[in-house]
Amino acid sequence: MPESCSQLPVLLPRRMAIRLLEIAQQAGSTPLRLLVTCGINAKEPDSIEKLEPDTTWERAIARLSRQNRMLWAIFQHIPVALASPSADEVVAGLYLVASLDVPGVLQIHAWRRTGDEVMEVPLKVVS
Repeated sequence: MPESCSQLPVLLPRRMAIRLLEIAQQAGSTPLRLLVTCGINAKEPDSIEKLEPDTTWERAIARLSRQNRMLWAIFQHIPVALASPSADEVVAGLYLVASLDVPGVLQIHAWRRTGDEVMEVPLKVVS
């Protein structure tokens, strides 16, 4: 992906952003990791699923494929400090993290993977 594409903002539908932030807020101090999914030809995500315990990313992606769905992003809630994900964690190409990077303010940040490099990209919540 050319560098100009890697800096394009991630467009996250407002209803999905609200759902993700609600889940993160309910989790409180418990970290969690979720799958943000969509239909195979969909342009935006429409579902949030828990990753089954002891399930590999490959098995989760294969299960979604059998259901005519795809992994749109991985969502992780990190209760305290924002941490940049490693390339191994960004298996979907897009990785969203909710954290209290600013004390008392729950925020979502986005990263994209290009090869072995992971870069934070702008996130834009859209109607």
